[in-house]
Amino acid sequence: MVDDVISAGSSVRAVVSELEGVGATTVVIGSLLILGTKATEYFASMNVPVVTLERRDFQTWLPDECPLCRSGVPLENRA
Repeated sequence: MVDDVISAGSSVRAVVSELEGVGATTVVIGSLLILGTKATEYFASMNVPVVTLERRDFQTWLPDECPLCRSGVPLENRA
């Protein structure tokens, strides 16, 4: 499975799930850029290697834990 940019990996997980549902086997995940560690950790737990050209830090939060949400900062600038 190859994707251009992977952050949390939800899209890749969904595609892998659908492919495996019809009998495919995932042997590796490839990406140009991986943001954060969530996808890598998830696929490592499945013994599927993740290969990328670059990795960058990326933070995600649940809405209750998001510092911007807690401080009331809007997610969109409607000005």
